[in-house]
Amino acid sequence: MGQKFSKQQMDYAEKRLAEFLRDLNQLRIQQEARDRFLDDLQVVMKHKILEDLDRWKEAVDSVIALAPIPQAQDSEVYWWIALAGNMIWAATSLMTDGAATVIMSFGGGALASGVLTPRPDNRAAGRDFVRKAVAQTRGQMEEHKALRSMARDWATEFMTNIYGKDMDASPEGIRKAQQKFGTSYDIDQMFDEFVWDHLFTVDANDTRKYTIIGDLALKNVIAALDYFNQEFKRWRQKGAQHHRNGTTYLSVEELEQKYPFKPDLGMAFGRPTMR
Repeated sequence: MGQKFSKQQMDYAEKRLAEFLRDLNQLRIQQEARDRFLDDLQVVMKHKILEDLDRWKEAVDSVIALAPIPQAQDSEVYWWIALAGNMIWAATSLMTDGAATVIMSFGGGALASGVLTPRPDNRAAGRDFVRKAVAQTRGQMEEHKALRSMARDWATEFMTNIYGKDMDASPEGIRKAQQKFGTSYDIDQMFDEFVWDHLFTVDANDTRKYTIIGDLALKNVIAALDYFNQEFKRWRQKGAQHHRNGTTYLSVEELEQKYPFKPDLGMAFGRPTMR
């Protein structure tokens, strides 16, 4: 026969069970509130990341407008193709390693798709070609899972830093947590700086931060062109045909058929094999 419990014991057990279920329900409500808060924060985080990247893209576009052209006129179309495939690398030098890795996961898609493959008759549109490659890369970020994942991770980190791991997600709990850091303006400022510092290594409070990013990107492009000119000269030498009366060269088109020209501009940025 099973053990018999007194009415007092049964009443106590029922009371404790009710308390447990109530506490469990409160934990569930709190967790649901935290999840909703994190979902909302992730949306804001993603918007802020894209906002900063749009300003970064403006700096990149200004660099493209200043990009020098190669020495050999018949190399220009190759220069714009190579630069389009490497412009993102040139402009991520001042990004954090984590952000640069995510951004570069989109790079090259514009070229690989073949949508922007230039023709010999559109050399004058070289700068626009590079701009479109960068713009397409930026467009691919909008709904990409890599960016969503990054926004989620950063939102979780920011939430934990400000509100604590076991935050009280009620309106009153959020208000009390924010009071520790000052006004809502102070929280917004901290949020902006948090996102910037996770994206770039330049001081968030430096008023010249976008100029600094643009200047370094342009320096990288100039270094890349110097490397490109040397590579193109070496490539043209492959088309040399020596005769008794002198030396002639295969045309660029003929040489391209035999030895496709694919300069590795990543070498100029210290990032080899990044075409």
